[in-house]
Amino acid sequence: MPTATPLPLLRPMILLAALGLGLPASAQDLPARKPGFWEIEIKSDQEPPMTTRQCIDAQTDARLQKAGQGVMDGNCAKNVMQRQGSGWAGESVCTLGKTTITSRSTVTGDFGGEIRMTVDARYDPPLMGQAKPSTTITQRFKGACPAGWKPGDMELPGTGQRMNINQMPGAKKP
Repeated sequence: MPTATPLPLLRPMILLAALGLGLPASAQDLPARKPGFWEIEIKSDQEPPMTTRQCIDAQTDARLQKAGQGVMDGNCAKNVMQRQGSGWAGESVCTLGKTTITSRSTVTGDFGGEIRMTVDARYDPPLMGQAKPSTTITQRFKGACPAGWKPGDMELPGTGQRMNINQMPGAKKP
C-alpha cells in the first residue's frame, strides 16, 4: 500500500466525498438535496479553491451519498454524524496509507437552496506537507438543469469537461 496519495488522486477523493456529503456521514443521516442544478465550491486553507457544477435527480443524489460513504468504508475506525441543533456534527478517524486522518465536521443548510460543510482535519503524520487542513464546501442550488445537462452530469473542476457519474464503470443504483 502506498504511503501517500498523490495530490491529483487526493483532490478527487475529497471532491467525491463533498459531492455526496460523505465526510463523514452515512447516506441515511443527511437529507437528500433538491433535484436540479448545483454549484459546489471547495475552499481549503492549504489548496487553491475548486468549483464544480452538477445536475442531480433523487436517484443520482442517493448514488453520490453512497459513493461518498464508500470512500470512508473500510478505512475508518470511527465515522459518526449526529443531528446538532439545526445542523449536523460529525467526527471521523480514518487511515490513508500510513496517515491517520482525524476530522470534525459541521453541516448546515436547508438542502434545497444551500448547504455548507466545514471540515477541520489533522493528518498524522502529515500528508503531502499538510498537517491541519481546514476545508469549507458550499453547495448552492441554481435551479433546473440547463439544456443539454442530464442527471449525473458533473463538470470537472478547472477543466470545463463534463462526465456523467451514472455512466461510470461500476456505477450501481442506490
